[in-house]
Amino acid sequence: RRADSSVAGWAVVPEVVVTPPSSSRPQSGARWRARTLTAVDTSPGSFRSRNAWALGPGLLGLVIVVGLALRLAGIAHGSPFISPDEWIVGKGAMHVLTARTWNVVYYYYPTLLTYLLVPFAAVLHAVAHIPLTASAIGIQLEEALPSEFPIYLAGRLLVALMGTATIAVSFESARRLVGIRGGIIAAALVAFSVVMVDNSQYLTTDVPSAFIAALTLLAAIVAWERRSTRWILVSAFLAGLAGSTKFNVGLVVIVAVMAWVSIVEWRAVGTAWRVAEWPNRWGLLVTAVRLRTLVLIPVVAIVGLVIATPAIVLDPGLILRYLRIQVTAYGVGTSASLLPSLGYYLQYLWDTAFGPVACILVALGTVRLLARRRPPELFILVFGLAYLILMSTASLHFQRNLAPLVPFAAIAGAEAGDLLIDAMIALERRLASARPSASSVSRLAAVAVAAVAVAAMTFNPLAIAVTASGELVKLDTRVAAYQWLEANMPNGERIARDGYTPVLVAPRFDGHIYWPLGEHDPAWYRSQGFAYLVLSDTVYNRAPQGNPLFADYSALLNLPVVYRATPGSTTSGPTIVIVRL
Repeated sequence: RRADSSVAGWAVVPEVVVTPPSSSRPQSGARWRARTLTAVDTSPGSFRSRNAWALGPGLLGLVIVVGLALRLAGIAHGSPFISPDEWIVGKGAMHVLTARTWNVVYYYYPTLLTYLLVPFAAVLHAVAHIPLTASAIGIQLEEALPSEFPIYLAGRLLVALMGTATIAVSFESARRLVGIRGGIIAAALVAFSVVMVDNSQYLTTDVPSAFIAALTLLAAIVAWERRSTRWILVSAFLAGLAGSTKFNVGLVVIVAVMAWVSIVEWRAVGTAWRVAEWPNRWGLLVTAVRLRTLVLIPVVAIVGLVIATPAIVLDPGLILRYLRIQVTAYGVGTSASLLPSLGYYLQYLWDTAFGPVACILVALGTVRLLARRRPPELFILVFGLAYLILMSTASLHFQRNLAPLVPFAAIAGAEAGDLLIDAMIALERRLASARPSASSVSRLAAVAVAAVAVAAMTFNPLAIAVTASGELVKLDTRVAAYQWLEANMPNGERIARDGYTPVLVAPRFDGHIYWPLGEHDPAWYRSQGFAYLVLSDTVYNRAPQGNPLFADYSALLNLPVVYRATPGSTTSGPTIVIVRL
């Protein structure tokens, strides 16, 4: 018997730890890592031993710096106009401050990220006098005043930092399971995946939920290594926070449950059950399988969920109403196919999220993890498959929903990449074995071959990420249209505009939004005193040919065009068309 000293802060009775007689017992994490670091080669010149540890921090630092640069490159895109869905977090944080309440009003997302933004918004309001306006004349709920953009920029920076921290967390998880080289590869895949890079530059919850899901996995790995119930409960709490960042990511609690399964010596429990006296069997079972930990996992996860989204307890009806809205919007259960979005997500992973090279590595690594069937690898496989299936059950799909999957997939890619590097080094040394005198040159060549291999694995997603960030660096077409209006329109000009167009507010403009603008004909706008209309193809292209709204927009687009901003080599965003009535 021993008391589990790692369960600090919990009233825990001593637990029975039974060592099975079989030598096939899974090795502890520390013993397994020691074996891994010495299995290939421990000679002074070995890349896996000396060079891996020497180069590891430098390479990790480089990967983090490049990843952060990619995430900051277009962080101010669209300034001073926000992007779709950013208003949910931004206006929720402003409402908490102005109404001095826990209620963020808008629950399309859970509220952890909103609450994290509150102190930043408070400081900007107090120091820089940034307004905290949830609504204003001339703007829609989904829009914000240009003067409020610094609050949204602060939120984007917060998301970018969480996305960068995910790189380090993924490195540590992969280092514990694969080794230093694997950690570098996993970090690079997370750093350069366009899903993580692109969505780190928006005030949305996808990247923060991926960060907390990655932390949940790391805590579960530590729990398995140390056979620690405390770390299992840490993993469960983090899973609750992940669900409080984005509800669907709460599925990562599976990882905490599997960590509990992994530390129970089931074979030994069975043996002890058979030999124990009948009156003692149930007590032995409860203690040996750590049943109390299993009961605490959902309790602790719910605590984490409720702490960051208190409306679950304070106004559950409100949460249920927004969940129904989400289920309806995503079209869950409305498709004839079982997994209507699976093809889209797999295609996106192949074409964009990782690219073909990295996807092949992830697929090979997944096979490798499945074949070895060590507990932490099963954590990765089970959650990855369950999450992909969950997101594929809806007819509506968004690429950003894949963000929480990236840190898990990166570890599978790291496993395959590490094996590939081993194969290259072994081949190089075999070829050089005929010349023993060139051993030092051989070792340097091995390092070079490994470095080239890692670069080849990560270049594909890096190239895609650079292209995506380059789009955000370009001038936003809404900004270009606003600059033209400001330069060519007199003060107080009465202008009607559509959604996804530049926000026009008094006193510079007498701007009014009609969404969709095509609901009225040109004569009606003239009768209301408007001189110009501002349209966006994000809206008018939604009306299919044959739809009455298509004909209405055609009439508006046939008016004299005074300015057109289109995406191109120097601009990005929707096509903005300004017509004169």
